Amino acid sequence: MLPIHWATFNLAPHPWAEPGEGTLATAHAAGARIALPRPGEPFEPSGKVPGDPWWRGVALAPAGGWPVWPAVGELDLAADS
Repeated sequence: MLPIHWATFNLAPHPWAEPGEGTLATAHAAGARIALPRPGEPFEPSGKVPGDPWWRGVALAPAGGWPVWPAVGELDLAADS
């Protein structure tokens, strides 16, 4: 799973980090792998894919803190083939 068109502008009425958190929650619920590159960060889908929720380091934390998910880290899709 690769979210697109998010985290570049704050133009919506929802919190800035909500699309990333929602995508992360959906991927975990579906058991899907997810790629979470920073805007403009290149990566090769056949290699290591960035999977950490990077926006948490720059966004305001929600009341109660960030949801806790199992660590994803970098996925190596080539090794999984």
